[in-house]
Amino acid sequence: MNAYIHSIMHFDENSIMNGDIDRLERARRRLLLRQSDVAAALGITQGHYCKVVARVVPLTDRLGEKIASWLDAYDSGAVGPPVDDGRIAALAASIQAQCAELLALTSARTVS
Repeated sequence: MNAYIHSIMHFDENSIMNGDIDRLERARRRLLLRQSDVAAALGITQGHYCKVVARVVPLTDRLGEKIASWLDAYDSGAVGPPVDDGRIAALAASIQAQCAELLALTSARTVS
């Protein structure tokens, strides 16, 4: 293969991968995910994720494929913020307590 054509193909592949890294970071931030959340989904450590995003280490084909797959899932709506049952329960209890307080305050107002 002509060296010029090979360099263009290599540049295009790198551009696509770099574009995927940028999209990955935008999606992560939009979903309010931690780097460690996305790293776990990709099967890498948070430290390695950070280095890939900063382009300190090269993006391997295998990781590039995992990122592309994660982005496809994100685009289809299959990826969202993590669900924390403990946090949901805590919020529900807080809302319930606030509703009870509001009811008590409004009841006291109508009695007066």
